[in-house]
Amino acid sequence: MTKITIDPSERMIILGKTGSGKTQFAKYLLRIIAKKMPVVIIDPNELWLGKGKGGQATDWAGKKEMGSIDKPHLIDVFNPKWHVQCLQPDVDGTEQDERLERLCYDLLKAGHHFIYFDESEGIATANQVPRYIRRVWKTGRAHNLGAWVSTQAPTGIPKIFKSQAEKFIAFKVGEEDADVVGNIVHASEDEVKALKPYHWYYYDTTMEHAVLNPPIPFKGKK
Repeated sequence: MTKITIDPSERMIILGKTGSGKTQFAKYLLRIIAKKMPVVIIDPNELWLGKGKGGQATDWAGKKEMGSIDKPHLIDVFNPKWHVQCLQPDVDGTEQDERLERLCYDLLKAGHHFIYFDESEGIATANQVPRYIRRVWKTGRAHNLGAWVSTQAPTGIPKIFKSQAEKFIAFKVGEEDADVVGNIVHASEDEVKALKPYHWYYYDTTMEHAVLNPPIPFKGKK
């Protein structure tokens, strides 16, 4: 298996369709980063939040309960290493774009945080990247602000994401996206099509070709 060096100030793109393993992979690595700095998850689809009574956050980090999500802003759910930003309209009518803009600028000012943009196609596309997302991705390093994105829409990845990223992870994608993903991670279309669930290609900008890896031994997964 490829040995990945985790640099909290770096940029990485994780590609894969639903059920391919990209979220489990992110959880595995974000636990490591959370030992070094607070992690903020930008979650447009609330996939990282539970739907239990009272809005309790689902625990995927090792405890039974992480806290209430009554407050719709930056929510402390992991003592205080983990945070989840739920991007639904606020109770006071503030739209999610305004809230995300405020959050990003606050994090740039604070520094020493790590942001994970889950399903990034919900906040930035090839044709439209909000200025605050652009600033986080391009200049956040100067503020010790790390950032990764995951997406299941590889054709819509903004150019600035690809040009600024040092590392790329590719899980199973739809056959129609295999050529695009292959070009991103420097693997052939056939190699990408042949990927099995939870297997992944790793590529960084120092390499000539992606490296195929077996599944990370997630708890409960073979």
